[in-house]
Amino acid sequence: MQPEAVIFDIGNVLTTWNPEAFYDRAIGPDRRAQLFAEVDLHGMNLAVDAGALFRETIYDWADRNPTWAAEIRFWHDRWDELASPRIEGSIALLRALRRKGVPVFTLTNFGSHAY
Repeated sequence: MQPEAVIFDIGNVLTTWNPEAFYDRAIGPDRRAQLFAEVDLHGMNLAVDAGALFRETIYDWADRNPTWAAEIRFWHDRWDELASPRIEGSIALLRALRRKGVPVFTLTNFGSHAY
């Protein structure tokens, strides 16, 4: 029996979503821990997920937290690195379904300007 359609989530299904790991690579684990303790980056991300403008929201948070401004802007400026790497097994499944003619859709709560 072939499915009528398949819906894939993006974050942690098609791409890895682990901002802490990205920041560990970008600025080191100690500085990342300090950044996340001092700035509610997940709260900022929730605002974007809820519909706030992607770049404007992130840059506003950076302006309000000048000590970490450059690092906060990574959330926007290095988005492709932040929302990666791809999860190859899921990508292979998506492609196999498409080859069989199964309609495939994606679903995400990423803000519309991030997606």
